[in-house]
Amino acid sequence: MTDIFDDGLGILGTHVTWELVESSLQRGLKIGARFGANRSAQSIADGVGYSSIIALVDADWIGDEKAIAELPKRFIVKIASLIQGKRVRDEKLLETPLDEGDEYLREWAKLIRGIHNTECEVFDQINEAKNTEHLSLPKVWFTKKFSSPSDNVGFIIMEYLEEVKHYHLHDNLGIDQLKQVIREITKIQAFFINEKIVYGEDLRQRSAQKFYAHLLPKEKFKMIFVGLKHLGVDRLTELADGMLGKFDEIYDLNRLDALHHPEKSGMSGVLCHGDMWATNFLFDKKTDDLRFLIDFQMAHLGNPIDDLLRAFILGLSGEMRRKYEQELLEFYHSCLNSQLRDSESPFSIEQLKSEYRAYFPLAALCNTVMLGPVLMFSMNQIKDEAQKGEMMTKVFEKMIAIYEDALEISGN
Repeated sequence: MTDIFDDGLGILGTHVTWELVESSLQRGLKIGARFGANRSAQSIADGVGYSSIIALVDADWIGDEKAIAELPKRFIVKIASLIQGKRVRDEKLLETPLDEGDEYLREWAKLIRGIHNTECEVFDQINEAKNTEHLSLPKVWFTKKFSSPSDNVGFIIMEYLEEVKHYHLHDNLGIDQLKQVIREITKIQAFFINEKIVYGEDLRQRSAQKFYAHLLPKEKFKMIFVGLKHLGVDRLTELADGMLGKFDEIYDLNRLDALHHPEKSGMSGVLCHGDMWATNFLFDKKTDDLRFLIDFQMAHLGNPIDDLLRAFILGLSGEMRRKYEQELLEFYHSCLNSQLRDSESPFSIEQLKSEYRAYFPLAALCNTVMLGPVLMFSMNQIKDEAQKGEMMTKVFEKMIAIYEDALEISGN
């Protein structure tokens, strides 16, 4: 039986065929035009993520010329697939838990099916609503969920976003850039609250807990974390030892699950993005203004601290995070409340700040465990030694500040 990590006969070696994409786009756009003989697809965003293939499609439309003139010449088909992940494993491009064989990939594939359906649910809900033009989201014309555990065909057809750029884990965002991100995510959260959108099962699943419980359990997690001690930085080695000494105390999956139950902290839930790091923020190449938020695979109803901690920890230098994190929390709270129409604030600023501090050590573990391997992968793609040195300096400064603060909060 084939799976989503196996090669297929469709677009870019996946199981998604040209015929299916064509018919789906005809339904989504309500058109009769067809793909031409010179249709093509190229993979973009290689090396950014391992749970999907991003196909940039040139349709070479044929049909009524007037109608064709109104159609997008190029568009994106985001295909849920582990082909990239398997390639990374087979070619040993990055030391990851995917090194453990096809059975592990099969477990990973189960998670990918679930989070793909979650992203479909987000866009389906938005497309069914009205007055969504103010949301900084790509246009989505068609979503295809996985219908069963054996279904290998899941994809989203959306607009191609041109003249945009994203940042990486080794980059540091500016405060103004992160405020733009905060402003836009609160627009989406307020929209779900104001429109009284009902969260379906896909938006209530606990993807993060499933990931750590089944795909990155404690001992495996700890071994990846041990690798941080071998990056050659004395202070980082010292702090990694401190974090490992507190590991069993900090690494609590019940607390991670509680992020999906904000009511336990006396808060109401909001739509959390679930993967709020710099690669999922698209900025204008010329102006550096935020244009789009993308990748809602890990979206869920939950505690906003889940998003804010990830964005602050991974997006800012340690110095800037420490200086501005309280101001940014207040900015988030103000932005959200200013956009609510008839609803009370889902939480107070005091609750937000308390939750931020309480969850910081756990977020430090969960959000930095792959920084070392990803840094090594990125450095292997760069030949300029000065650029490598600058990259390492940024990441190590970020990590040292994160672990110092996590240990301080944990009482070490």
